[in-house]
Amino acid sequence: MLIVKDVLTRKVVTTPLDTTVRQISDIMKDKKIGSVFVTDANGKMTGIVTESDIVRKVVGSDRVPYVTKAEDIMSSPLITIDIEESVYRAQELMDQKRILHLAVMEKDQIVGMVSIRDLIHPYEHFEQGTSWV
Repeated sequence: MLIVKDVLTRKVVTTPLDTTVRQISDIMKDKKIGSVFVTDANGKMTGIVTESDIVRKVVGSDRVPYVTKAEDIMSSPLITIDIEESVYRAQELMDQKRILHLAVMEKDQIVGMVSIRDLIHPYEHFEQGTSWV
């Protein structure tokens, strides 16, 4: 059985609360990613901004991306899952919460993220060198 540890992405991108949506869009474009975690003044991950957030909460609401901040549109609190949970539980949680990303916890710390894309194509992680261990 696959567990979250097998499919998570450990290298997550973070940005401070006061980052503008325009800056976040540039980060997503440059790094070819669909979400960034938002950190507070202490560096703690407190929320997430996704492409959907930008479309619905900025573009769809006629907000100005150059002045709208991450803290204004982020989803918070983060929905989390333990690193040892099954991918089936991750799918179930995403479905229940109607989200596409989960923060992955290990010993009370966020260690990565799992996205719906990771769950749809779990074996891509193994093709890229991720082990079963």
